[in-house]
Amino acid sequence: MADKKMSESWQKAEKLITSGKAEGALLELREVDGEGSHPTTLRIAGEATWAIAKGKRSKPDYRKAASLLRESVKKAPKDKKANSSYNDVLNEMQDLGFSETSLPRLINDGTPTLAGMVAMGMALVIVLAGITVANTEQTYTASEAYLNITWTDALGVHRDEVITIELNPDLAPIHVENFVLNAQEENYD
Repeated sequence: MADKKMSESWQKAEKLITSGKAEGALLELREVDGEGSHPTTLRIAGEATWAIAKGKRSKPDYRKAASLLRESVKKAPKDKKANSSYNDVLNEMQDLGFSETSLPRLINDGTPTLAGMVAMGMALVIVLAGITVANTEQTYTASEAYLNITWTDALGVHRDEVITIELNPDLAPIHVENFVLNAQEENYD
């Protein structure tokens, strides 16, 4: 049960809401239960946020009010005021064309929704595609290799030449693969 100070604060906050001072009610609730640990605090905060949302016609405020009231209902499922307020907010949001969340829910009370099942299917496809890409064997697709050769000819002239070798993996896949592996391991001096 809540202590006397908290009960008085709740009554004061409810009076502020009925007099049209919802911001003041929220300030009063923050002073006594800033964390929102008690379901009654959450309910009154949800009602105050709902009053603010009505004045502004603000989607985020409606969503915040619904969230606070939903948490209040989760903490105290037998609280008729919280259930009634939560249902009223949801009905008003539906009438205004506002969804309860900005993104579709993936899980509702531990059960996957249709959007959740689609998201899980897409995640599975992405994981399988990643595994497939990781397991594919890397093939060398270069079409040319360059050899730098230096030598001294019979006249004593120092020569530096580049030899271009055309690689065709379609005609000789094993030879091209061996050549590339030996080149990468620097087996050619």
